[in-house]
Amino acid sequence: MTWPRQTRSGMARALAAAFLEGEWEPGGMADRARAALGRRPRWLTVVVRETHATYRMRPADAPRALTAAVERSLRDLDAGGRLGRPPRRVPTAVIVAEMGRTRWPVPAAATAADLAALLTSIPASWRGSPTAAGSSAGPRPGCATTATAGWRGRPRRRG
Repeated sequence: MTWPRQTRSGMARALAAAFLEGEWEPGGMADRARAALGRRPRWLTVVVRETHATYRMRPADAPRALTAAVERSLRDLDAGGRLGRPPRRVPTAVIVAEMGRTRWPVPAAATAADLAALLTSIPASWRGSPTAAGSSAGPRPGCATTATAGWRGRPRRRG
């Protein structure tokens, strides 16, 4: 029996969220997935193994890609008839946003609230300061902008 696409997608999101909650070791991933599902299905070991083989390091900054990889694994198992009956209840997924590795030191801003807090901490002397190309008072003299030149429509064909 094949699983409906929405069930498979929801299960993939829930498993990806459970995988990302802790250390990136197959044993811990399987334990967290079992806790999220409320049971340990036979196919879970295959999904954990394939996911860990695909991502050797924890992809905290790519939860959608991880969800897609888990869904591919579930789809392959479903095509082979190894998933069994669809679950009656699909657990809800809560993926907490995180930043991945950075090349240089930058402040962490993984969520919109983090970004808002970071942007409000910009010194007032930097806000509205002149740029290197000109001043913030407006466009340089002689430069055409949409405010001064306006938009013109395409000429109509006559005849």
